[in-house]
Amino acid sequence: MDRCLEYFAVTNPRDVKTNIYQTRGAALKESYDWILCHPQFQCWRENNDSQVLWVKGDPGKGKTMLLCGIIDELRSTTKLEDPQAKTLLSFFFCQATDPKLSNAHAVLRGLIYMLVKQQPLFLSHVQERFRDTGEPLFSDGDAWAALCNMLMDILRDPSLDMMYIVVDALDESVEDRDKLLRLILLEIRGLPHVKWIISSRNHVDQRKRLDDSQSILSLELQENAESVSLAIRAYISNRIAELESLEDDDTLLEYVQQTLEKKAEGTFLWVALVVQELQGVDSWDVKQVVDDVPTGLDDMYARMIDQIEQEAPRTRKFCQLLLSAATLAYRPLQLLELGVVSGLPDEIAGKAKNLVTIIKRSGSFLTVRDESIYFVHQSAKDYLMGKGGQSIFSSNPAVAHYRMFTQSLQLMRKMLRRDIYGLRALATHITQVQPPDSDLLAGTRYSYLYWVDHLRESRSYEDLQDSGIVDIFLRSQCLYWLEALSLLRSMTDGIMSIKRLRDLVSVCVHFQGLKLL
Repeated sequence: MDRCLEYFAVTNPRDVKTNIYQTRGAALKESYDWILCHPQFQCWRENNDSQVLWVKGDPGKGKTMLLCGIIDELRSTTKLEDPQAKTLLSFFFCQATDPKLSNAHAVLRGLIYMLVKQQPLFLSHVQERFRDTGEPLFSDGDAWAALCNMLMDILRDPSLDMMYIVVDALDESVEDRDKLLRLILLEIRGLPHVKWIISSRNHVDQRKRLDDSQSILSLELQENAESVSLAIRAYISNRIAELESLEDDDTLLEYVQQTLEKKAEGTFLWVALVVQELQGVDSWDVKQVVDDVPTGLDDMYARMIDQIEQEAPRTRKFCQLLLSAATLAYRPLQLLELGVVSGLPDEIAGKAKNLVTIIKRSGSFLTVRDESIYFVHQSAKDYLMGKGGQSIFSSNPAVAHYRMFTQSLQLMRKMLRRDIYGLRALATHITQVQPPDSDLLAGTRYSYLYWVDHLRESRSYEDLQDSGIVDIFLRSQCLYWLEALSLLRSMTDGIMSIKRLRDLVSVCVHFQGLKLL
């Protein structure tokens, strides 16, 4: 069972939910209990003819925390809380900033993983498509069809009583989202015991595929405005109660409460960003900050950029390097990985404490959790990739990609060598390998896996020429790079990188001298 489940356990959705709570705080009951009484939610929960409830809203409107609250309410009647219960609950949180959470395949794998862990009998629907070694019998190209079949077999299992499935942020499932929507909206028809709640931004188009068993709950509708307003009021009250600057000053507390309510425009993330700024403000300056803070997320982000622009020149440059690297990275970076690829000076890049200091100087775009860096919200990354890009990219993103490529290649040329772990036994099985105390691969994994991707986006094809830096690296250290990938348990990623590198060369036919593997 364990070997088979390893395929599905790319990420544990329960851990992702825990991480969300660690980053944003737990779901506040006073801010989500309104939806539990909403006619559409009650119809979805009680009516066998209602299968799908789709929650739609603009960025920062609290969709993720709303679904977290729903999950918390549902779980008490399911096997996640009560082993004797017959009802199952599975959920997944899509996140565009993490490749493991941003594609439809990952969604199905996460959902299946949670279901099999709750009901081991479902494993029979999965095992027949895997070898005894745990390797799948299907190819990567057939993975979607195989995953759909496995999930549908589970959903049709005659022993199943009731199942709730929650998928958050469908708009952040950037790969094969239409396939996932088709599965949810079309292929589960006729299974009244399976109920879905999904959420997305408003721009995700259902393309008239909804029927009577499916409904949309829009957070922007006037009929929901009062409920959202009350939820925002409760959220503001809860957050500002934590501010030391407002202690023992009821008049100021009330002023901040009322002012934030007027400016919030139903956006929870906006409130969170303002409260974060107020945490470093003295009591005599609180009123001024609250009065000056703009409404709307984009204006709030623009203000954060302006604050960075007012830093000393060196600090401003460091913030720009850090934000550009975090924005262009293909997954959330660990602190030391960010130090490597950002191009920051060694006295900052090599010390986690100094990196955290620069992160704090870089507005409130980023947050640090367990030595890794995350965007506070997908809308923050969207802003930096769009309107804010001119401020963080010194010229254009291609230049920043090139810096991340060269920084990664420079690191590898410096670190890589034969038998980097000192094993002295070439036949050592990877499961028996223990990293040494001074692990040269620690904090550098990102560079080994993604340097080719940054080269591609930089469009610096001259580096692929004979005697270019890529050619020199491959001729002298390619085997050492593959050894490092093996120790990192990422040989498949390495093979894909080599394929992408080969494709780069193929589009530059005038570079005839480069020899690939």
